[in-house]
Amino acid sequence: MASNSAVSLISATLSTTTVDTATLTGSVQAVRVWNLTGTAALYVTIGSTAAQAATPTSGGDGTMVVPAGIWREIPIPGPGGAVVKVIGNGNAYVVEAV
Repeated sequence: MASNSAVSLISATLSTTTVDTATLTGSVQAVRVWNLTGTAALYVTIGSTAAQAATPTSGGDGTMVVPAGIWREIPIPGPGGAVVKVIGNGNAYVVEAV
């Protein structure tokens, strides 16, 4: 499990099927999650804090899917920063503040 933190943009690659945590510390109203891998879906959960962002599972309740090769914009459920937890299978991805 990798943890990354930045003000407005994080670019990373999953190391197989472990969960990454991406924390955006700036003022965020929504995030755009880019799945840069062309063959595998990416699964994400999101919260204003780490405690609010559940651990994502493939197809699990409360887990949002980002299909291969596209992006998804997700509103933040509260003011302040954003914590995005990501799981896939070696996917390259970007999390950016909107």
